[in-house]
Amino acid sequence: MIKAEQRRELRQILASMSTQDRQEASKAICAHLSTLPSIETADTILAYLPLEGEVDLTPLLTALIEKSRTVCVPIVTWENKTMHAGLLPTLDGESLIEGKHGLREPRDSLPVSADTIDVMLVPGLGFDRNGSRLGRGGGYYDRYLNNHRSPIVIGVAFDCQMLESIDREEHDQLMTAVVTPCGVILQ
Repeated sequence: MIKAEQRRELRQILASMSTQDRQEASKAICAHLSTLPSIETADTILAYLPLEGEVDLTPLLTALIEKSRTVCVPIVTWENKTMHAGLLPTLDGESLIEGKHGLREPRDSLPVSADTIDVMLVPGLGFDRNGSRLGRGGGYYDRYLNNHRSPIVIGVAFDCQMLESIDREEHDQLMTAVVTPCGVILQ
């Protein structure tokens, strides 16, 4: 199956998930992530603020911020199709702004050096057991990872987002692991 077909199918599957199922699965994923040694010991974590239908890591991010960990999220420059890490000091609604395509970012974003990021938590439309990721098609994460790869890159997904296989292209970046409500899948 080609990527366009996989994206279309996964979007339909995600749209059919109930809000309650998404919330329960997101909580299970956060619980798994919080027990990983790489997360427990990380000083700086690049995560994301969820778009509609994505795994919601808000409880985990809140706990990390409360533990005085440096949490950052992607700040996208749409004109040149790049992203960089921006500090997320709080999840207070007043401190966030909604940008293009519904992407939320810190209102006063301070850049975080890619060299300091210990772990990245990466969303996607689909993943496979080999660590391949199917994104939304823009290539933002692949370009970032190609230039600024963190030591540990963890994909997060609902169980229904796990595919038998994803056709990898040369530029596609592999995940170190994928975490679903059922547990951790190591590459």
